[in-house]
Amino acid sequence: MLWIKRNLFLAVGGLIAILLLAGGVYYFISAQQRNRSIEEELEANKSDLNRLQGQNPYPSAQNIEIAKKEAEKLRGAVAQLHRYFSPVPAEKVTGNRVSSLPRSHPG
Repeated sequence: MLWIKRNLFLAVGGLIAILLLAGGVYYFISAQQRNRSIEEELEANKSDLNRLQGQNPYPSAQNIEIAKKEAEKLRGAVAQLHRYFSPVPAEKVTGNRVSSLPRSHPG
């Protein structure tokens, strides 16, 4: 006890150093665990990417051209449908003119 009283700064400094080392070890271990989980997630994403790249059809230049041609066919079909399904013409009614229009009551 006498030694601690004489070397109080040394004892307190040693205690602080031990606490800082313990904190550093805790931080290091938690960072390693976080790093492992991130590496596992990265490996899972890599395997998903490899699986997606191996699927058929893969987005090659030929497949992209085929998709563009199909899109053009669809645009042509939509244009033909617009000819058959044109909007019904209606006159614009504003202000007091709305109240003067005939009302149609069901039944």
